[in-house]
Amino acid sequence: MKRQLVLFLTVFSALTVAWLVYGSRVVAEFAFDSQVAIDHQGTKIILTPQDSSTSQRYLLEAQQIVVERLEELQPNEQHQVIATQGQLEMQLRDFENLPYIIDIVTRKGDVEFIDGGFQPPIGKYVKTIREKPLPADTYYTLFSGQEIAAVEPPIDGQLFYKIKPKPEATQRFLDFMEAHSGGFICLVIDDQVINCSKMYVWSGDTLEILPSLSSGTGLSLSDLGVFLKSGPLPTSLQVITN
Repeated sequence: MKRQLVLFLTVFSALTVAWLVYGSRVVAEFAFDSQVAIDHQGTKIILTPQDSSTSQRYLLEAQQIVVERLEELQPNEQHQVIATQGQLEMQLRDFENLPYIIDIVTRKGDVEFIDGGFQPPIGKYVKTIREKPLPADTYYTLFSGQEIAAVEPPIDGQLFYKIKPKPEATQRFLDFMEAHSGGFICLVIDDQVINCSKMYVWSGDTLEILPSLSSGTGLSLSDLGVFLKSGPLPTSLQVITN
């Protein structure tokens, strides 16, 4: 019986790691040194800053942000994230959504909406700028995450997300609407174009938008509120294991 239990845990561990590595384009970006530790309490994930010079103060800031994101993703769970020896130890129980959850908590979380033009760079990493004229191979920032006052997901059968920019970004966006009717608006997270849409309207002081092109990263406008509430990490995190 004991041998069967050990075999089961070994197979389960291998399948979980394989899923993390191959089950999603997003998870392929993570650096796994060996198997993720799994025990009866759940999955222990070890996170370290990609910037090795990050101080303990920034690590504690990252700890709080990771906790806030987990609370948004799993509101009914108690989350344990410990900062120790230059790394974060995170205990998770939800195996089904593990790749998605890790992707959310490890991303730096810098958010922008850009003018995607008429041939949007969906899924690509881009350079953005707020000044015009634009240099070659750059995209114009309509507003950043810090310039968003509120985000409301679709409710009661609605399809459109409602995004309210702060006043300083509103005029910039209205100028875009007037000059680029029919162009794409794209959501960019950490310099990567996540999704784009031509299906949007300006209503009062609010942008109503329905994503129509997806990058296949697994992220969408539904994740926007998580990043905006927690704010960006001091630096993105990477997964290592025991």
